[in-house]
Amino acid sequence: MKLQALVVLCAAAPAAALAQAFPAKPIRLVVPYPVGGTADVMARVLQPRLGAALGQPVVVENRAGGNTIVGADLVAKSAPDGYTLLLTTAATHTLVQYTNKSLPYDPIKDFTPVSAAGRSRGYIVVNAALPVGSFKELIDYAKRYPGKLSYGTPNVASSFHLSGVLLEEAAGVKWVHVPYKGGAAAMRAVASGEIPMSIGSNGSGIPVLQTGRAKLIAVLDADRDPRFPDVPTVAEHYPGFERTADWTGIYGPAGLPRPVVSRLNADIVAALKAPDTAERLGNVGLVPIPSSPGEFAGMIARAVKVHGRAVQVAGIKPE
Repeated sequence: MKLQALVVLCAAAPAAALAQAFPAKPIRLVVPYPVGGTADVMARVLQPRLGAALGQPVVVENRAGGNTIVGADLVAKSAPDGYTLLLTTAATHTLVQYTNKSLPYDPIKDFTPVSAAGRSRGYIVVNAALPVGSFKELIDYAKRYPGKLSYGTPNVASSFHLSGVLLEEAAGVKWVHVPYKGGAAAMRAVASGEIPMSIGSNGSGIPVLQTGRAKLIAVLDADRDPRFPDVPTVAEHYPGFERTADWTGIYGPAGLPRPVVSRLNADIVAALKAPDTAERLGNVGLVPIPSSPGEFAGMIARAVKVHGRAVQVAGIKPE
């Protein structure tokens, strides 16, 4: 028994020593998107507070390419010591496995969830001239003219496209998806009258709502948006409706020692709960959602299921 205890103690010693010394050098926060996107904004809002809490610089490194695969692969193959982390959207770990025939890593087994970071709100926006004044009227209109109502989203298989597919199923309607290169482009198309409707983020939707040429009909999320408290959620009309995930989160490589995960999680959560962080994120339409590693793992597992079903309903095949 003494020998077994000694073996366990010796095995745990390196991880304990690493955690005690952590962090002893700058931390690289990899963002698999270009500068200016949602994940990049989240990283740069967190960067100063997280660096101050850890006592080491946090360096944001944009590694875009391959639908986030390039940056994710870099982190998956990094040493599990806490010095290389990934901040990305839900799609990287819950959707790409359904849209890509092969990946250079396992999106679940090759990563350690550290904390959820933030989410955008999902908006259903229609052109101001469309003769509907409520979400119910929109659905009635779609049923009256099956296949005539089109909606724009940022790209095929985006979270908003897939949410539109699930809403189509829940409401028993038939509408046409029109992919755009980005959510802002889709929303501008609604405001100009190019398309009658768009499903996208609040960050993309608010600028066109402010022009008066578009109107907000419903919110995809489980809760109403405090900016528009009178606008209902989809779930209020279709109980059980669940949008596809559009959150961001932070991961390390697989095998990240538990004490290191705990330290990182505590400082990330504290940074996300800081009033100035919430204010800065709110200014760009993001809501902080700090979590424990276990809670974040549960969010990932749920998103994998919801995305898998949405891809199946949409008839999307891996490429």
